[in-house]
Parts: sequence; structure tokens; C-alpha cells
Amino acid sequence: MTNKHGASVKTYHERPFRLERKGQTIVGSIDFVWQTIEGDILVDFKTCPMGPKAVLDKESDHYAGWYAGQLDAYQDALEASGENVIKRYIYYPVSGLLVDIDYIIKPNVDYIVILYCEKFPNVSQYRKNLSCK
Repeated sequence: MTNKHGASVKTYHERPFRLERKGQTIVGSIDFVWQTIEGDILVDFKTCPMGPKAVLDKESDHYAGWYAGQLDAYQDALEASGENVIKRYIYYPVSGLLVDIDYIIKPNVDYIVILYCEKFPNVSQYRKNLSCK
């Protein structure tokens, strides 16, 4: 994260949140927040040992895009408290994939935009840029 987004000011593991939205209360915790001087990077951890094809295929049950709504709730909660979210990821530690997920801007539009996928050789902090194909 440091190489990609700069040093953290603070990190949170299982950061609790509560969001009131459209008459509903959403309560939960965010797996990981990397807070920098520019803003927050949200990371949600998922388990899928099947690799890039499964998480990037819109027809797959493991498609990373299915979690965009979850990340939207996290982002809305943090922004309602005055924080700035600058990036959102789904991280698959078993397969070493980090998938960048865009915010859903318009309803009734294709649900997700995957900007890129990075393959990590292991779950260490040190990464190599490898093909996700």
C-alpha cells in the first residue's frame, strides 16, 4: 500500500460503522482501512482460490463486481463522517489478487467497472506486477 498510495497516517482493522440511508440502518465493519493524508483506501477481504478468471468474469458467482454495493455502503459511511475515500479494493489473499472497484455512480447501469487487477505472489507486503491472465 505504501508504494501505491503513500505512507499511512493510521490503519484500521475491522473498523465499525453505522450508516442511515433511505430509511434503513446499515451496521457493520470494514475489513481494512489504510488512511493517508489524501484520504482513505478501503479493502475488503474475500476468499476465492480459483484465480483471476473467476473474479473477473461477470458470469461467475465469485465476480468481484458483486461486492461494489458493499463497498458503496462503506464509502458512504466514511464520507458521511467527513472522510474522503480515494480507492476501494477487493483483496483475495488465497490467490493473491487485488481488484480495484469503482463506485456505482448511476442506478440501472452496468453494476461495476473493474479498473485493473494485480496479482501478488503471496500475502506479504512486497509485491511484483504480474499478469492477472
